[in-house]
Formats: sequence, structure tokens, C-alpha cells
Amino acid sequence: MPRLPHAPLSSEGQKILPLFVLDPILPGQKTLLHIFEIRYRLLVQRALAEYGRRFGMVGFDRTAMTNGSEGIANYGTEVEILSCHELPDGRFRLEVEGKSPFEVMERHRRDGYWEASVKKIELDAGDENEEVTELANKVIELFDQWESFIRSNRWERHPEHMNQVIDTLGDQPTADQPGALAVWIAAAINPLPPLGAAMEIRPAVLDAANDFERQNVNNALKESIELVKKKRGTVDVFGFDMEVIIILFGIFGLIVGSFVQSYCRRIFVEFGFDRALLGVH
Repeated sequence: MPRLPHAPLSSEGQKILPLFVLDPILPGQKTLLHIFEIRYRLLVQRALAEYGRRFGMVGFDRTAMTNGSEGIANYGTEVEILSCHELPDGRFRLEVEGKSPFEVMERHRRDGYWEASVKKIELDAGDENEEVTELANKVIELFDQWESFIRSNRWERHPEHMNQVIDTLGDQPTADQPGALAVWIAAAINPLPPLGAAMEIRPAVLDAANDFERQNVNNALKESIELVKKKRGTVDVFGFDMEVIIILFGIFGLIVGSFVQSYCRRIFVEFGFDRALLGVH
């Protein structure tokens, strides 16, 4: 079959995409995938040959378990295969990049995986107002504060972690682009691989009805700031941030000291030292 430059369209003019069900991904994010299931190997082969190197990635929606969709979310992101390496046993190793969010309009089974007609979600579709812009400005302020804490309080997985995240996502949208801004912020605080410093907000951003609802990323930022404003690996002890490792060493020292003291008392008693002198009863 000839390779198509773009994914095919349904009779209603909607794009048709095979769906890979795993975790949500947002536009601008990149991730590595190891494809080993037979059905998804076939999906990759068809994405390369029939769908312009593209497919959809969706997460799980536990509230949809009873509608026949096996808990598959109704919102996802179209991804592009950046690189593909086929292993001798037929497995694939892929690097993919999120391109555009979509809503699933209709889905059906095709050789074990889901295929769907999808409608692109238009961010910043022109319904912005002063209230949305004001919220977007607050989100930017919160993100700047959050990023500062992440960098200064050792929340990065490695020294260049946040630099790499932002380089991958590209320039931060302005408050005049509140929808794109919210998606960018969500991708930054829930990066791939994860920081583990913020609640998972990507499904909610994809599922939001409009750009106003997407500004709820500020709640995730506020919650995360309460966590990351303290240095990673510390706990509050009487108003002081104490290193967890120091506390653990202290507890360990007390345990070892108690054991050594008990053992020495027993040895001294066995060799006839004065029990009263040793405080042994």
C-alpha cells in the first residue's frame, strides 16, 4: 500500500487515527515507546505505511469502564513517529512527539486495537476575554515561582532536567494564548520522564471544555508549590527543615547504640563485673 503523507479522513471529514492506549501525552512532549504487543506492532506498521507516521495516544478513564470502551479516555493527542527501530523479533522502539490534541468522535476495533475518528481541539479559538487573560497571567506568575523552587530545592532529577524539559517544549506561550499556555504549563509540570513534583493534570487539560477551564492548572501549581518550596528529601521537625537522611542516620545510631550497650552489659555480667556498678538489675 502506498505511503500517505497524512492520516486518512472519514466520510465526515474527520481524521482517522489508530489509538495507542497507555498514558496521556501533550503537544510538544516527547517520549520513548517499547512496542511488544502483537496488535500494537501492527498499529506501528500501519502508522508508518498508511497514516503518515502518526497515531493517537490516549490514557485511561476509569469512569468509562462500563460503556464498552474499556476505560479509554475520550480525549488524547496525535503523535508523530520521530524515529523507529524494528528489533529482530518484531518489536519496535519508537520516539514520538505530541502534535495536537483531539476529541474521539467515534471508535471501532481493528485487528485488536482501537481506531477512531477524531476532531482536533482548537486552542485559543477566539473566545478569550479579560477574565481568561487575567487568569493566564496568574498562571505565568505561579509557574515562575514553581520553576524557581524546582531548580533551587533539588527537585530536578539531574542538573539539566528543567532546561531539557523547556527546550523540548519550546517557547512558553503568552497570556494572549491562554489555551496553548495551559497545555504548555501542564506539559512542563508533568514532564516525560516525570519529576514527581506535581499532581497529574494532563488528562484534565485535554478534557477541559474551553480555555477558561484549562486555567485550572493554577490549582495544580499551587498544590505543587506547597511541596517544592521545601528542599527535596527534608521534613518539618519543630519548624525546621531536616534532612531525611540525617534523621535516618540518627535513628540508626540510637538503635545501634542501644544494642551495643545491651551487649556490653551482658558480657560484663558474664565476666563477673559488679552488677550495681553497671546498673544491671
